[in-house]
Amino acid sequence: MVRKLLLLTFILIPLFTFGVEDKVLRDSSSEWNILVTDLICNSTQEDAPYISQTLSSAVYRNLSVIKKHRMSDEEIAARRESIKADFVDECQKALSKSYQEYDALLFQDKDINKKTNLKSTISKDKRMLRKANKKKLEKIYVLRERDIVFLNDSEEKDTVIRGPVELATRAKKDNLDYIVWGSMMLVEDVVVADISLYSSLFNKELASVRITGDLETIYQELDKGLDAFYSDMLGKPWAKINVDVNDQDVDVFVDGVFVSAGSLSNIILEPGEHTVLASGNNKTEEVKQVLLEENQSVDISFKVEPVQSKLFAVSSFPTGADVYYNSVWQGQTPMLLNGAKGEVVISLEGYQNSRVFLDEINGNTLDFFPQREVFNKDDYLLDKRNDFYKNLTWFVLSIPVAFFTYANYLAYDDLHERAKGTRDSHEIHRTQRIRNYSQYGYYGALFLSVTLFSNAMFYLRDYIVAGQSYNNDRRKK
Repeated sequence: MVRKLLLLTFILIPLFTFGVEDKVLRDSSSEWNILVTDLICNSTQEDAPYISQTLSSAVYRNLSVIKKHRMSDEEIAARRESIKADFVDECQKALSKSYQEYDALLFQDKDINKKTNLKSTISKDKRMLRKANKKKLEKIYVLRERDIVFLNDSEEKDTVIRGPVELATRAKKDNLDYIVWGSMMLVEDVVVADISLYSSLFNKELASVRITGDLETIYQELDKGLDAFYSDMLGKPWAKINVDVNDQDVDVFVDGVFVSAGSLSNIILEPGEHTVLASGNNKTEEVKQVLLEENQSVDISFKVEPVQSKLFAVSSFPTGADVYYNSVWQGQTPMLLNGAKGEVVISLEGYQNSRVFLDEINGNTLDFFPQREVFNKDDYLLDKRNDFYKNLTWFVLSIPVAFFTYANYLAYDDLHERAKGTRDSHEIHRTQRIRNYSQYGYYGALFLSVTLFSNAMFYLRDYIVAGQSYNNDRRKK
């Protein structure tokens, strides 16, 4: 009975799989393409075209700091509908093509096999079209967060769009998700600019802003006015900081992440508390805490001062070790090092790396006594790999044993059931004893396989840890 059920299961599984065969629909792109076009110049003044181009460049610089877009529920729903519509259209085209090929062979007697194959293809295309129409939107996979890619580096970046029809045409042609476009007018010294954010997904403008000002203030007004676009392009609340540093060689970090060398405007952040750090080689560090509210822009200024450097005598035993100061190679020991703050690391083949921070040194000498490596890390990593593969091999070899013992148990169980029908007590007792032994053998083989698998996973963990340690040491060197 058990054998018949297993056989029936293996027969029905492929049939069931064939019957429910369906194409997985997913969004093929993880990028959100945006184009900033030139503003339409609606003025005859001599300086108007130049101002229009510089305004377009300023718009691009202002918006290009945005790197991620998080799709809203409405965007995801619209995206799913678009993917389903494209798939239905694809299925309809495939069915139409199959019908055309079949009609061409309809009155020909020679290609019987081809007609049969086409009939099968038509039936398959019909099933696929029915499934496409019944496809549930919630089963279409769409990546919620996307990278923003500005396409202003293409050859057609200076194209001017003059109307909604051109918007839709350009978006479809270049596969654009957003288009920033508009117009500019110069009346004497007053600039009036209308800038809009168009979404091809919804086929409408999501945001629009009018910016006015004279030639001296128009760019400041532009920076403020474009704030209206941030929420739509980010897909979530935003805040912004503008960092001004008196030394352009100083690195700026926000929440421990490097953002710029020197001053930088329009650093987009999530609302909340953030830590901003200005730090540079041989410069004082300055840290500021800032609490940002939604749609708020905050200016932060840093004034760092040089730190008085001094000479350090660097030596090691044994000599000839490479010296790195703030990750930059300086020479080999013994040597003189001119520095003020930061990390000094020495590296020597066959020895462990040694490091020290100059901020913690009171004198002018740095003496290193590196410890010899107790083992070769290349050989250690190789041993860990071999141990993992060896134990994995034992696990793989144990799998057929488990299957064999299980089949043996099923066979003796069936033999025992047949012996019951004979009512021979001796035969019943004998087959029951053999069935029990085979059952214990199956449990033992299963326990062995599970144990070997667990053991292989432990060796895999050791192999991964050893590989991470090996890579970290290579980067330090």
